[in-house]
Amino acid sequence: MTQNQNADIVEETKAKERAERFNTQEEVNHLEKSFIRLGFMDTHEGNIDSKIRTVDQLKEAFEFVMKKYSKGEGDYNYLDSQLRMIRQEATVRQVQDEFAIKLYETHAR
Repeated sequence: MTQNQNADIVEETKAKERAERFNTQEEVNHLEKSFIRLGFMDTHEGNIDSKIRTVDQLKEAFEFVMKKYSKGEGDYNYLDSQLRMIRQEATVRQVQDEFAIKLYETHAR
């Protein structure tokens, strides 16, 4: 192998590692998202999927937040902010199932 080929392989490996770290970070970030009030433009632009978590991600985030809170790793303000954001995104996604009921009942307590 030439020196250029070795350099290319090293650069490809570094690029793959960066991509894996980014994807892992993205997966973690969808679990916690502080509350921000979404405006009309946020919810009516063409690319809503880049701003709002999927229903599966919302369910996963709900379970994550509740476990974290039950372990004492977050206070009431943390829980309130997380649940408000999950509720807001569920509303934008028009979620009207058992998960939505559980989410609203839990937040009401």
